[in-house]
Amino acid sequence: MKKILAAGLLLLAALAGAGVYYLVTNLDALVESAIETHGSAAARTRVKVGGVRIDLKEGASTIRGLTVANPEGFEAPLAFSLDELTVEVATDSLTEDVIVIDRIVVRDPEVFFELREDGRSNLEEIEQGLGGGGGGGAKASGEGGGPGPRLIIRKLLFEGGRIEANLLPLKRQEELKLPRIVMTDLGGKRGATPEGIARQILGTLTRRASAEVQKKALGRAADSLRREAGKALQGLLGR
Repeated sequence: MKKILAAGLLLLAALAGAGVYYLVTNLDALVESAIETHGSAAARTRVKVGGVRIDLKEGASTIRGLTVANPEGFEAPLAFSLDELTVEVATDSLTEDVIVIDRIVVRDPEVFFELREDGRSNLEEIEQGLGGGGGGGAKASGEGGGPGPRLIIRKLLFEGGRIEANLLPLKRQEELKLPRIVMTDLGGKRGATPEGIARQILGTLTRRASAEVQKKALGRAADSLRREAGKALQGLLGR
């Protein structure tokens, strides 16, 4: 009986060891798959990751080549392209119910804004797919979102970004600078699901980029139209 029990314990230990080995050796691929799954569900369009590299000892990871596809009905293939994300995790939280991420830095993000002839934009479509975003209470902090792993992000930065705006009704293309975006305490005090966090991040990025296009690109286009109209009026009065 003792021999059988000992053999059973050894088998369990071997299985546990194999499970831990599989998890550690495949962690990068597992995280990549999770980002694509939860990101696509939040954005309601395809999210892809170029690669993930995780250092458990340092509590740091790098995510490269994260892209968000455009909704159907738009010319460009992508709405967002995030070149590199560096993530710093509080390692003592990895065994807790809520995982705490101290800092995420997104470098050189690109936003591809497209305005169709019917007046609809790709960013507007994505924001509506996210559920409107920007509500109060739990939604605004990213809290809630049902069962599953929960996250808190202390600080998230978007740095060095740019916007390519394609204004089809005006037959104009503009390149703008994406203002630095700082987000803090995502997930609130209790944490939020990855999907809830993704909705809040994409919602904020979408609104800030749209506001910049409306303020600068569309403003410049309106000024140009006014100048052209003024010249045409002067020519008409001259005749």
